Amino acid sequence: MIYFDNASTTKISQLGLDTYNEISKNCYYNCSSLHKGGLNANKQLQQARETILNSINGQFNDTLIFCSGATEANNMAVFGLAKKGARILTSMGEHPSIYNTFKMTKNNVVDFVPLAENGQVDITKFQELINENNYDFISIMLVNNETGAINDIAKLVEIAKSKNEKTIFHSDCVQAYGKIDVLVDNLGVDAISISSHKINGPKGIGALYVKNGLHLNPITFGGGQEWGLRSGTENLPAIVSFAVVAEDKVKNIKANYEKVKHIKERIIEIFSQNNFDYKINGDVNGSPYILSISLKGVKGEVLLHKLEIDDILIGTGSACSSKSSDNRILNSMGNTKDEIMGNIRLSFGVDNTINEAELVANKIIEHCNYLRNI
Repeated sequence: MIYFDNASTTKISQLGLDTYNEISKNCYYNCSSLHKGGLNANKQLQQARETILNSINGQFNDTLIFCSGATEANNMAVFGLAKKGARILTSMGEHPSIYNTFKMTKNNVVDFVPLAENGQVDITKFQELINENNYDFISIMLVNNETGAINDIAKLVEIAKSKNEKTIFHSDCVQAYGKIDVLVDNLGVDAISISSHKINGPKGIGALYVKNGLHLNPITFGGGQEWGLRSGTENLPAIVSFAVVAEDKVKNIKANYEKVKHIKERIIEIFSQNNFDYKINGDVNGSPYILSISLKGVKGEVLLHKLEIDDILIGTGSACSSKSSDNRILNSMGNTKDEIMGNIRLSFGVDNTINEAELVANKIIEHCNYLRNI
């Protein structure tokens, strides 16, 4: 089986699995219990929090809240940081956990900045909106989950805060964390969301980082865990596994980047050598972990199932929007209906190989030639 759908989820690494099992077996205590088992569990929890804070250059007095995943982290950021009546700015390229959340807000005015042809936020339109409005809260993702386009978050933060230094700037960093540098001081952001299962950690765990001094309203109520910001018994095995995997990913970020970059480049090279008719969606120099392409005369979903017979698994875009016949992100980039229908997404992980890339590229060409001729 060749798995090229790593942007939707990744296989848990042996390191992550061993850690998860070890904590589940030997440190299964409630982190809030006052006996020695609970105290040890709480120590493991705080060490994991410190590890992840260090990985993003967070400060000891910043807040890192563990939650069930990035969808919850994004919801926490929106509902917890954006005050009632706030003026909000986001982009047409956001993940549904941001975009749909903003669409549901009834007490706020929300503006959506379009995407440029390369998949990045249209910085000219962004500047125009900043000049015309006074925004309280902004959320723009770092790496787009559909195309791999990388937004210049530091530049966007600079533009926004030059107009209103009190603007709270959040970034969904799910497809960036552990793959490219995500350093909160360099980005200039006030809050970010990250996830475990995108970097070979367990599912069901993510985190929201919030800069010291910002007030976050809780959206979950109960026993008061995570300083009362996210009640519910902490999922310690997943948290510790997340931290261990994250530390390993950040330590090997450059080597992993180069490996995956060669895989993406080899696929593009094979396409070029065979004069294959396709279009790259987004900037070819975006994240090497994602390659979004449109295939003329071929439906992406049909190709997905043809490759599935060959034991090759790919995607047609965000797994969270896979049941939608439209594609908001590609549409905002100016793609035609046929290009959207012919879209597939190949997304890579550190376990993939050049041999797999060559096989997949040639199979895509073979199947597309067949489908175009019938």
